[in-house]
Amino acid sequence: MKVIYFNWLISLSSIFLTILSLNCSDDPVLSSLDNSLLQLDTLSISSIDIENYTVYPNIGLNSKLYLGTKNHIEAPYIFIKMTNPSPVNYWDILNDTNVTIDSIRFMVFSEDSTLSESSFPNLYYSPDSHFNENTSTYLDFENFSFPNWLDLGTPSLIEELDDSSNFINAKLVWSLDSFKTAFYDTLDSNLTRTFGMQFSSSDSNFIQLYSEEAGYQTTDPKVLIYYRFETINTDTTLLDTTFRTIYSASDISIIKLNQNLVDTTKICISNGLGQRAKVYASISGELLPSGSLVKSANLILPIDSTKSEINYRLILDPIKIDSSNSDPYNIYLEDPYESYGFPYRISNLTTDSTFTVSIKEYIQNLLLDNVNSLGFKIIADENNDPFESTWLKISENTIKPKIKIIYVKN
Repeated sequence: MKVIYFNWLISLSSIFLTILSLNCSDDPVLSSLDNSLLQLDTLSISSIDIENYTVYPNIGLNSKLYLGTKNHIEAPYIFIKMTNPSPVNYWDILNDTNVTIDSIRFMVFSEDSTLSESSFPNLYYSPDSHFNENTSTYLDFENFSFPNWLDLGTPSLIEELDDSSNFINAKLVWSLDSFKTAFYDTLDSNLTRTFGMQFSSSDSNFIQLYSEEAGYQTTDPKVLIYYRFETINTDTTLLDTTFRTIYSASDISIIKLNQNLVDTTKICISNGLGQRAKVYASISGELLPSGSLVKSANLILPIDSTKSEINYRLILDPIKIDSSNSDPYNIYLEDPYESYGFPYRISNLTTDSTFTVSIKEYIQNLLLDNVNSLGFKIIADENNDPFESTWLKISENTIKPKIKIIYVKN
């Protein structure tokens, strides 16, 4: 019986291998696609309307902090709010009778190797919250001044170098030793420690610092508390010296809107000028047959290289809801166009001639009736330098904005 069973297994294996070899044959399937009903086609849409709209500048998510005037745009204030660390609140060290405070330092960092004492801002302190990183604009500080804040003076400059004496960064350091009691109020259980910066009224300087959004932590705005405490080990009393670091919780540069810098005959996109653009093109089933499969789709906008920064990052986002009533002369507190976001929100860098961005996902879903056809908004990336901008060239006859779509249809 064992021999018969073994022979049966060999026969079954041979049949299986024969079937497998037939299915995995390298011989190609011979079939002509000449009679296929699928066709590759191209659609170019040049009937595109573009208009500017203005939103009061907020650059709270920028990785840098800016103070002063550059390219006729002014950033009059910087605000920095410090954390209350958890689960151990290091601010409590200032009121701990078991320790000796050696020093308290406030620090900010810059990548500028040319800083000098003539370009140092004044630092101020308030125990209250004065700003919202995501929503505050110059409108909240139009008549603002620092007289009711504690004046902490100007900083010392420390340049950090590597082992080869190459510049790493500049560190502005304020001594807060004389103001210890101001940072710890036992009567205020909701103490919010806010620092502000401003140049003196006679200054027209400009400085760029790292914000807490830079993601480096070592260069975040911070407060360092250096202190000593005694520990007893058997018969020996030891004096330990250490420090604690308290980082910024949120920070923002306040940008003053200057509409006089906007050329109304051109389309400008800039964080510092509050300029954004709405782009609309009619894309219907008559132009692009229903059921088409989009192979590629690009929006191509000409750039005015004489006025624009190269490698300026722009974001395109299809509009979901339009609440603006199409008023290009209004200045909005918030963006009036609610957008779809991911996966249709796309960013790309400009070149010296165009801004080209893929809208393939959006067009395909437009054909499937998954999205509205309300156009796009174009904004500057939040990490762009707010004192720079890009300008679209839309009035020349030789170069026009266009949408180019390559698609497969039945």
